[in-house]
Amino acid sequence: MTTVGETCHLVVEDNNEVVYIDKFIPSNNNRSMASKIGKRAPMYCTAVGKSILSTYENERIQEIWNQSNIVKLTENTITDYDQFIDEIAVIREQGYSVDNEENEKGIYCVSTYFVNYRNEVQGAISLSFPTTELDKKEFFVDELKTCANKISRLLGYH
Repeated sequence: MTTVGETCHLVVEDNNEVVYIDKFIPSNNNRSMASKIGKRAPMYCTAVGKSILSTYENERIQEIWNQSNIVKLTENTITDYDQFIDEIAVIREQGYSVDNEENEKGIYCVSTYFVNYRNEVQGAISLSFPTTELDKKEFFVDELKTCANKISRLLGYH
């Protein structure tokens, strides 16, 4: 992922939130983001959280939604459950999730999850980049999926 020149995150789910366990910031990146290793974030407004949620049954997603403090962080944050579950359906279809400036203005994220040898979701990775770089989205998604597949293989998934 270091070849894409954008910020990468590695998260795990913990108690209906995501926890950032690693973050790579390229040396040529002078942008500051709110994410930090050890920081917790809600699942509903982060690409990494939505990616993990997309692997759950809708009933479990609704439980997590109901237990979350749903706050409109930006004008793009989805706070309507029906709209959110529609987005989950799209994520399941395309194999990756997005954060379209839902958590931070000016920042777009793409994410997908990785699995272990039993095909159990272990976490998610993401690429975060400025909205001015949206023309590179397809390239970023391809690199992201390749990386997630490599992580899954390293965890024994074939």
